Amino acid sequence: MEPFKEKISWLMPALLAYPLLTAALRFQRVKYLKRKFKYDTKESLVSMTNDDAWKIQQTIAELEFPWTFEKAMQFALFRVSFPPHPTR
Repeated sequence: MEPFKEKISWLMPALLAYPLLTAALRFQRVKYLKRKFKYDTKESLVSMTNDDAWKIQQTIAELEFPWTFEKAMQFALFRVSFPPHPTR
């Protein structure tokens, strides 16, 4: 029974620390993006360029949802490569 208590002694703090660490890093990244692109209010979004919007979208997609973003791009390329044929 002793090895089980040893595993629990480090597993429980790790499981509790993981959500806190991920939240802290995510909010740190959000603050960095806000500082970098300087679009704080809805009114400032009117002046956003297409390049800035693309950079923000790319950064979020690659860091927050990499697997989903990759699969969506593969599906989009599949749809473009093989368009559906109309049935008669």
